[in-house]
Amino acid sequence: IDPTETTLTITMMISASLSVTLLNSLLYTSSEIDAPLQKLREFQIICMTKLVSCFPWDGRLQATLKNARLSPQSDSILNVCAWKGVECFDGFITKISWWPHSSLLTVNYDWIPPTVQILHIHRAHASPFPFRTKQLPGFLQECWLIGCHLQGEIDLRTLPHKIVVFSVPENGFIGTVHLTHLPKLIRVINFHNNHISEVIVINENLPRTLSSASFSQSSTKVNFVCMDGKMVDMRVNANWYNPYGDWSDEDENGLGPL
Repeated sequence: IDPTETTLTITMMISASLSVTLLNSLLYTSSEIDAPLQKLREFQIICMTKLVSCFPWDGRLQATLKNARLSPQSDSILNVCAWKGVECFDGFITKISWWPHSSLLTVNYDWIPPTVQILHIHRAHASPFPFRTKQLPGFLQECWLIGCHLQGEIDLRTLPHKIVVFSVPENGFIGTVHLTHLPKLIRVINFHNNHISEVIVINENLPRTLSSASFSQSSTKVNFVCMDGKMVDMRVNANWYNPYGDWSDEDENGLGPL
């Protein structure tokens, strides 16, 4: 397959089956592909509109942005860099910070643009699709999804390799969390107020950078299992840990990073 032809083709695809991971590889790992920037920006528009569960030509997009107070003041709604809470570098999105009005959004996390490095979303509704860590942008560094109605099991073994903060408090994650193969740079893991039943740990594999992996819960007791010793590393615990002050400015209500 001609890699250049493949690049041009995937930027125009809008099927929900398209993997954002594929574009990650085009942007960051291939030295043979010189994809036209305009085509990548077109794909970015598709990502952002589908992120809020709309389409670029969908009449619902304008109403969705208006209700969530994300509409650009003067630019076209297809200028995604002008959306409220969005920051870009050279025309590509690097940060999305949506609150306090994101409760009016339904977010499809499979469509986070692959250039995003910082993601802050508070109280948004989740699409019915499963939340898959392997679909997160490859260069994502901070992920804060607070009270976003995320459910099901979650696999931390497929987190982006550059992630530093993964904070998903007040969601509905269940089942077993594996702290066995984590990204080497990760410092904070926060599962406060989920429904995790078991955490499996390999102490020897915990990154030196890790400061806290918190699983404090009010309704379900967490069973911690250490695979290479009798005691789980003290950095992994059921205590509430608040990393906000260490990582970003808080909003006026102290709910998290802006």
